[in-house]
Amino acid sequence: TAEIKEHLRAAEREKRRQEEKGFRAKRNFVDIIGSSPATKQCISEAKIFAKSEANVMIYGETGVGKEIFAQSIHNRSFRKDGPFIAINCAAIPDNLLEAELFGYDEGAFTGGRKGGKKGLFELADGGTLFLDEIGDISPALQSRLLRVLQEREVMHIGGERMIPIDVRVIAATNRDLEHYTNEEFRRDLLYRLNVLELKIPPLRERSSDAAELFEFYFKIKRGISIYYVELTEGVREIMQLYSWPGNIRELQNCCERFVLYLEQAGKVSSLYMKKSMVKAIGEERLRNDILNMYGYDGKNATPELVEQLKKVFSYNREQIAAVLGISRTTMWRITAKKV
Repeated sequence: TAEIKEHLRAAEREKRRQEEKGFRAKRNFVDIIGSSPATKQCISEAKIFAKSEANVMIYGETGVGKEIFAQSIHNRSFRKDGPFIAINCAAIPDNLLEAELFGYDEGAFTGGRKGGKKGLFELADGGTLFLDEIGDISPALQSRLLRVLQEREVMHIGGERMIPIDVRVIAATNRDLEHYTNEEFRRDLLYRLNVLELKIPPLRERSSDAAELFEFYFKIKRGISIYYVELTEGVREIMQLYSWPGNIRELQNCCERFVLYLEQAGKVSSLYMKKSMVKAIGEERLRNDILNMYGYDGKNATPELVEQLKKVFSYNREQIAAVLGISRTTMWRITAKKV
């Protein structure tokens, strides 16, 4: 009927408007790279959460991919045709964050927009608001946010009327808010946000994902000069020796450097690839991770540790002795043992 067609056209116009403003979630579960049991479990839980209207709290270190999970949940939910708006609460001063979230009326403060401004809660009406780094907001702002979540309505700064909102909130943090005091982060707000809880483990706890992710980004970033180059087993082994403290974000940057080194070289050998990977990560960082992995405390060098340093860095015995801080005599005694 004409009425149905008009509704469809209106929905399409609204979708285009959201896309123009950037209020669309672009990622889906198929975009999440990793086949480790931990990643599969996170995806499975997140898909279940997508069927609910309850608020979600996502825990995870910086760079683990919290926003891609938030976008995927939104795009699989009943709100998928509504807006998805993300804001990093740690990146904006508290007084400006309040205006961003709740909006303001004209004349509310000096320098404000003529006619006032809608807040993100209003703009996200019918959709999802993603509050990243929620643990960084002040106690005063926590109180106001709690009231908005409780009453499902918002008032502009300087305003005099309540505006009803229909918004699902997905929050994220790299902090352990459950162990914060009530003065640091309100328990009642945490309970409002933490209805559904998703914990994304760091990359060091799912090292098999590192190779998959690196392979994925490598294929995207490599240019025509190394288009047919494939990652060697030596490169993959190095990836799993490193702890990736910056998680996926650090891995992406490392891949960028690795590709640059390979493209500069022209002819690429397996040895050069291994050296380029060590250089891309950072020799000292990788070396420290290997020493920690073997529990080295300055005294307990083992033949296995010596062999790993030799394999990864192509060190000779004198170099390994210098790294371990041991004499050449001790070095010879260790290598004389059977590995």
